[in-house]
Amino acid sequence: MLMLPQVKPTKIRSLSNKINVPRVSNHPIQEPERDSSSLERELGNSLDDDTYTKLVQSSTHSRCSDHGKLVQSHMVKTGHSPRLFLQNTLMNMYLKCNEPDSALQLFDEMPQRNIVSWNSLISGYTQLGQYTDATEVFRVARIENVNVSKYTYASMLSICGRTSDLKLGKIIHGLIILSGVSLDAFLTNPLVAMYSECGRVDQARIAFDKCDGLDDVSWNSMISGYVKAGLHNEMLQILVKMHQNGVNFSSYVLGSVLKACCTGFKSCLTWGKLLHGCSVKLGWDLDVIVGTAILDMYAKIGDLNDAILVFNILRDKNVVMYNAMIAGMLRGEGINDELVKKSLNLFVDMQRGGLRPSEFTFSTMIKACIAFQEMEYGKQIHAHVIKNNLQSNEHIGSEQIQCYSVKTGVIESSVVVNSLIYMYAKSGDIDSANRMFEVADKFDVVSWSVMICSAAYHGCAKEALTIFDLMISSGIVPNDVAFLGVLTACSHGGLVEEGFRCYETMKRDYGMTPTEKHSACIVDLFGRAGRLSDAESFIISSGFSHAPIMWRSLLSSCRIHKNAEIGKRVAERLIKLEPQASSSYVLLYNIYNEAGLETQATKVRDLMTYRRIKKEPGLSWTEVGNQVHSFLVGDKSHPQSEKIYEKLHDVLEKIGCVDRKNINGLTVNHHSEKLAVVLGLISLPVSAPVRVMKNLRVCQDCHTVMKLISKVENREIILRDPIRFHRFRDGSCSCGDYWLEILVGNFIALNMAFNLMDLCVPIPQMIPLGPSSAKAGPGMGREIIDHCVDRVRKLADSCSNLQGFMVFNAVGGGTGSGLGSLLLERLSGEYAKTLKLGFTIFPSPKVSTAVVEPYNAVLSTHSMIEHTDIVVQLDNEAIYDICRTGLRLEKPSYRNLNRLISQTISSLTTSLRFNGSMNVDISEFQTNLVPFPRIHFMLSSYAPVISSARAYHELCSVSEITNAVFEPSNMMAKCDPRHGKYMACCLMYRGDIAPKDVNTAVGSIKTKKTVQFVDWCPTGFKCGINYQAPSVVPGGDLAKVKRAVCMISNNTAVSEVFSRIDHKFDAMFAKRAFVHWYLGEGMEEGELSEAREDLAALEKDYEEVLQDGQEDEDY
Repeated sequence: MLMLPQVKPTKIRSLSNKINVPRVSNHPIQEPERDSSSLERELGNSLDDDTYTKLVQSSTHSRCSDHGKLVQSHMVKTGHSPRLFLQNTLMNMYLKCNEPDSALQLFDEMPQRNIVSWNSLISGYTQLGQYTDATEVFRVARIENVNVSKYTYASMLSICGRTSDLKLGKIIHGLIILSGVSLDAFLTNPLVAMYSECGRVDQARIAFDKCDGLDDVSWNSMISGYVKAGLHNEMLQILVKMHQNGVNFSSYVLGSVLKACCTGFKSCLTWGKLLHGCSVKLGWDLDVIVGTAILDMYAKIGDLNDAILVFNILRDKNVVMYNAMIAGMLRGEGINDELVKKSLNLFVDMQRGGLRPSEFTFSTMIKACIAFQEMEYGKQIHAHVIKNNLQSNEHIGSEQIQCYSVKTGVIESSVVVNSLIYMYAKSGDIDSANRMFEVADKFDVVSWSVMICSAAYHGCAKEALTIFDLMISSGIVPNDVAFLGVLTACSHGGLVEEGFRCYETMKRDYGMTPTEKHSACIVDLFGRAGRLSDAESFIISSGFSHAPIMWRSLLSSCRIHKNAEIGKRVAERLIKLEPQASSSYVLLYNIYNEAGLETQATKVRDLMTYRRIKKEPGLSWTEVGNQVHSFLVGDKSHPQSEKIYEKLHDVLEKIGCVDRKNINGLTVNHHSEKLAVVLGLISLPVSAPVRVMKNLRVCQDCHTVMKLISKVENREIILRDPIRFHRFRDGSCSCGDYWLEILVGNFIALNMAFNLMDLCVPIPQMIPLGPSSAKAGPGMGREIIDHCVDRVRKLADSCSNLQGFMVFNAVGGGTGSGLGSLLLERLSGEYAKTLKLGFTIFPSPKVSTAVVEPYNAVLSTHSMIEHTDIVVQLDNEAIYDICRTGLRLEKPSYRNLNRLISQTISSLTTSLRFNGSMNVDISEFQTNLVPFPRIHFMLSSYAPVISSARAYHELCSVSEITNAVFEPSNMMAKCDPRHGKYMACCLMYRGDIAPKDVNTAVGSIKTKKTVQFVDWCPTGFKCGINYQAPSVVPGGDLAKVKRAVCMISNNTAVSEVFSRIDHKFDAMFAKRAFVHWYLGEGMEEGELSEAREDLAALEKDYEEVLQDGQEDEDY
């Protein structure tokens, strides 16, 4: 039994602080402008309670409290004592006129109250949505032992249902039973509704079955409860029982059941059509509620033909009907351009009929524009939003936004604002999306999530993280979509630590269970950073090893990092999960092909043929003149095909792009995205951006060409592929080129320290970077140089005997050139007397992926002349040739090249790793190899370079390997030492080596006419022996042999490398080609000229050394 405390009667006024109403003074209410004398003149002095009551009721009906206040003021002045009925009427008037403070003041001053007084106050607060206040009044009524009626209980049950307060609802139910009030339909209906709203439809059914005298509302409440709970079978049973009891279907019942048919349960269409027939028979089919429900049912199920038929029959069409019809056309997978156009026509017809679109209308139309990239329609919809002042609702918000927002006032609604932000972002107009977000007045979790995802897909990783932090600081709890956006941003931006931290925060702090999409982002994070084994382990432990998206992400990373071993394993699992998906086969084929494994690649191609799996063709499209134009690779079916190819040829010639072939021998200059972009260039206004969509990921060649076109044509190009947006402006892309290759700077920024001193660990990807050099060098380098120097400083400070620094970089690429030069300059400043030993990859004649490599190389060499003490030169072409001739690899991959480079460098640094008399100090290298400060660029070679298959047929004696390292074909830089003279030569032997064999081999070398030394250094040989057997990279290409030798030498022929670079530099600089990139990064043209002059002087230095030797011979 519920026991209530017995306390003395309490005034509501004393509890006003608990029910959130202000204290009101106890004097008569202040008169309005119209005084009581005018009222007396109209009505005379014969005013009684009945007259006052009629006047107050008139004010209630007109919802005007001013008249009612005059009446109350007149009663106070004339000293009239109103009866309780009149006081209740006056209080009810204040509540109906939305003045609860005045009603509460009057209630407190009432000398007597009856149940009507209490019910009026509770009912009034309920109608005003002040449920807490109404509950407090009910509590006080119980304390004062007021004998509440069933009307009071009905109001309280309604409050419990609206607030989903099951605990209070059960208490009210118990009070009803204790009071002995009969549970008729009047009380059962709100009781059933309360339990249904609180998710206890079982309790609602018990109350329903116990009710005497069920009415239409009772049946409808029970049916609505089952609909809300998704219990469709029980709902249908109630419907049948209702018919058996002879109860006619009302419009409310039909509307509720038809709404349930929209959810798509089994046989929903059959039941929907049956109810449609019943409504026609009962004459309800033309009713607004039922007709709209029938229309909505057909539209949501996907039966558009019947939906259109019903829509045409309905006479008095309203906004809800139009919304249902428009939403039905834009729902499902069958949406196409024709349906989008029809929905837009309905939108226009709606306005012509004098109906004002709602926020739902605008939100739906904006999503249609997003689906088909109808930007022009989208902007028109936006204009309508502003015109109808719907920017401010919680769901609706370009280029017109600034002026319109000032014109129409503040933004107040977020379904339309969110949709507009999403539309602009998905259309590639991130600037308009940002402006829309900035001018919006209210933000919900959807607003923040949309902005985070927009930034992520546009490659703005740091901005996405900033928005996420602002979202949390604003008190908004992020949802799974927000976290997915953040993880995607981290994945696209290479922010591994930040991404994994967000992933853990999502689980730990917010209790969310990651989906396979969240987990796929982590796989992508690890994969892009080169941590392929970590990515594979994460998939297995994540619980989503059955999800193809996880393995597909890892397989893409395997291709980026040229890892055929893991790629094969991943592809096999992926093909088992998706045996008919072409992408898995294509990725594996490319991995094998790029690794030089032609046999395996051919097997993959044959398997695709056997299983009849065809590669999805690349398709690009763009919109010009409200018409979509699509292209395939090499497509010539377009009416303007001749103009397109003519313009394409002119543009490619302007940017200096030569025709290239892909692995299948097809040209890459006619890719579909290039054709679509060129159509935009010749068809759209000069100021209009070119927007292109593609069904496959954009290739690296097209990405580079787009950057160049945006510069030379001064046009903005927005390219959207399945992964992200690429916004090209002024020669750069919003993606920052991160997805194309793994940059050296990414490894540093990610704190990925590689143990270069361990021979078993290959050097990270030494990939020649694309033409982002000017930007990646000074731009990116300046951003992370302080971080790099801090890390170097910490390592140096912890050394007990700091000998020097070894710097590894590629001077043709952007990061290696720019960041490398900055790092050497800083090291030279802070550690001026400490030696700097460089291992540097120079551009080569035939192997090059960037047209600006000569510029980068000249600038970097200019820096290295001043800031390094020794530089060991390597180049890709020489290493390619060694792989082909020595290892018999026809198409060596980057992994093959890296393994050979790491073998050579590790052999050079073997003696430099530890302290002790048995090891060589770096200073000894400089003392014995560098005769003059500027003449410090070395050649290197390694022998034997043989594969495992040939190891058993090669003797590899000390004499043979010594002779091999002097051969031009084994030099790691493309130059011929026979064209020059040696100033110094250091031979480092490892393994089964006898000193006498070394002496014999060196003596033999001295007798060769092809090996010449300068006269002033006749004993230029230095030899070292390490009896530990040479190591090789596990699973690598080189065979494990008993002995090996590595040579580092100073030869005047190295100037051939500089001469080639200078020749290319002069050809480009004469036309000032690509100079604008460097000028755009803040560099002056004079810096390029100064660097070129310094390199010419270096060539002259080497030439003078060679000529001195020749003059001595002539003499």
